[in-house]
Amino acid sequence: MSAHYIINPIPVSSGGGYSVQFIGSDGVECGGARFPLSVVGTVDDVYMDAYNCGESWLSSLHVPLEPVKRGRGRPRIHASAADRQAAYVARKGVAISVVLPPDVADALDAYMVRHRADGSSRSDVLAKLISSQLLRKR
Repeated sequence: MSAHYIINPIPVSSGGGYSVQFIGSDGVECGGARFPLSVVGTVDDVYMDAYNCGESWLSSLHVPLEPVKRGRGRPRIHASAADRQAAYVARKGVAISVVLPPDVADALDAYMVRHRADGSSRSDVLAKLISSQLLRKR
């Protein structure tokens, strides 16, 4: 048995109008609505309201509710962690650690305070120093 609805008239002694009963596919009433006859509406208008309500209910039953299939998190950019690390090195350069004596570290900090206006970082200053002094052509 398929889902359907039944429109029944409401007796005039109870105010008139129509009621709609929603019958599920198992044959059990699963809801309904009342459309009383109002002062401004005609009997035909009230019946059309009841009819439209029943049709709307039926059409809402046949909407396929499929879950939205989404991947977890952001889409992968790199196939593996090694590819991700290689892309980072290509983009940012190679990270190295340098242990400086305290007096050299203090002098570097003092230089950074004096030249902070150009927005360079310690890495930028050291890279420029290495390029201009150690790697220059002789």
